[in-house]
This record gives sequence, C-alpha cells and structure tokens, in this order.
Amino acid sequence: MLQLHLVIVAATELGAGVPAAILAYASLFTIQTVVMAALITGRAAIGMDDRWASARFKSAIGAYVAVAGFIFLVILRPAFQHNGLQLWTDAVLHYAVPPLYGVFWLLFVPKQDLRWRDAAIWLIYPLCYFVGAVAYGLWSRFYPYPFFDLPNIGPAALILAAAGLGAVFLATGLLVVALGRLIARRQSAH
Repeated sequence: MLQLHLVIVAATELGAGVPAAILAYASLFTIQTVVMAALITGRAAIGMDDRWASARFKSAIGAYVAVAGFIFLVILRPAFQHNGLQLWTDAVLHYAVPPLYGVFWLLFVPKQDLRWRDAAIWLIYPLCYFVGAVAYGLWSRFYPYPFFDLPNIGPAALILAAAGLGAVFLATGLLVVALGRLIARRQSAH
C-alpha cells in the first residue's frame, strides 16, 4: 500500500492521473508476485484452506519473487537513486520478501510433487507478462522496466533482454525444483 501511495504521488507530480498511476503500479512484476505471495502466506497464517493454490504454484511464486529481487539488485537498483520511504519500500519488496517467502516455502510447502518440467511450465507467466508489458508500452508509452522499452533500446536489445530474463527464470525454476526434490527425498528417507 505504501508503494501504491508513492507511485500515485510521483505520477501526480509528473502530471499523470490516479488511474494511470494505479495501472502503472499494477503493471510491476514485483507488485504482482508480492501480492500473490502475500495472499498465499496470509491465507496460511490464518489457517484458511489452501487447496486453491497447489504446491507447484506456491513453488513458482517462490521462483518469481526470487527473480524479482535478483533483477532489482543487479539491474534496477544501480539505475535508481531512491531515498526515504521509497528506499524502505524497495528494501521490503525486493530484499525482505524473497527470503521470507523462501522460509515459508521451506517450512510449509509440500515438495514431493515437484517435477523438472515445472520449471519450464513456470515460464508461461513471465513470458505472458513480458509480451503484455511490451505491448502495453507500445500503446501507452509506459514501460515498467527500462529493458522492456522497445523504442529506446531497439529490437535486438529487447530480444536479448527477453532471452536473458527467460534464462534467469528457467535457472531459478530448476534450482527451486532441485532443492524441493532434494528436501522431499530427505524427508521421505526419514
């Protein structure tokens, strides 16, 4: 909610309206994945039935928030000079949520059903997100991330960014599956 407030304030200062600010906020991959992580962990915290979210889905969310934190740390953080509340919000969203969700995943998510193909299936959401963000940017001229900004970086750099992001998502997914399978094997051995 604090991030939404900050986006609305920044958009207003730039002359954009509140609806545009809310759309920009909702278009951020980090926000989307953190909201999914919050729904999953929030439901678990209050003991709600979680049959709507499979262990595979919960594992995919873990991979997504990990990648979002990694991309922010490696690519985005050096490009932004945030301070004050924005710096604090960035720290929570990108540095606190991934390890906290990782602890939740390690302790509470069943891992015995994870399969290697899951890592490839988990690429569907980031791929759809990427295509949607670029298409929306071409229409609105708002790109949530600089490596999606086709007019400024060109088609070759966009394709390279897509391939690099795909590789990071796939590698992270494979790591999650490998760790999950290792944990499940050790648990079944005991």
